Amino acid sequence: MSLFARHDSPVIGALFFLLWGPILWAGHLTIAYGGQALLCTLAASSADFDAATAIRLLIGVTTLASGLASVFGAVVPRLPFRLLLRRRPVDADDGTLIGIMRLLSALASLGILFAGVTTAVLPVCAQGR
Repeated sequence: MSLFARHDSPVIGALFFLLWGPILWAGHLTIAYGGQALLCTLAASSADFDAATAIRLLIGVTTLASGLASVFGAVVPRLPFRLLLRRRPVDADDGTLIGIMRLLSALASLGILFAGVTTAVLPVCAQGR
């Protein structure tokens, strides 16, 4: 029986469950780099605006929130499983889904961490000059 052939398990929910970490990572990158570009643009047009503090705060909060959500999903996968698939994990196929989700969430957590750390290491608005 295929992992996605069950009638009691929604396919979209299973895909969102598998991609829990990468979806959070994509959201983190969108908010972090989009917000940074927007705040750097605002800083270039206004002398009174402190972009460095605002950017570090935005990326710090975004990194913390998405990183914790990704790690939480990997550590306690039964809650997102029940939320997205609307049932409890019961058999070996569900164990496979959980294992794949944990692996992808761990990789996404590292990506979120590295993307967030670059803000502390690199100059904030130097690439736009």
